[in-house]
Amino acid sequence: MTAQRTHPNRFPGETSQYRAARNKLLTAERDLRRTVERVAEMRRSLPLGGTIPKIMFLNKARRGSMTRILSSRSSFQSYFETA
Repeated sequence: MTAQRTHPNRFPGETSQYRAARNKLLTAERDLRRTVERVAEMRRSLPLGGTIPKIMFLNKARRGSMTRILSSRSSFQSYFETA
């Protein structure tokens, strides 16, 4: 990667030590943004995965798939018991 110039603005009275640290931070932030963008592009380009298995639920009130159970509801709450 070629060295890119950081922004030309300087704070009044800043030390060269501060400017060096600030430039290092700006470079790291720029690299992080590029990495996040690259990962997002990779995520968007993923091929379609497998099909989601149809999980059947059974309780006293309803029996069926999650889609069928939730089709008439606007919210859903679940909990798990451990033996």
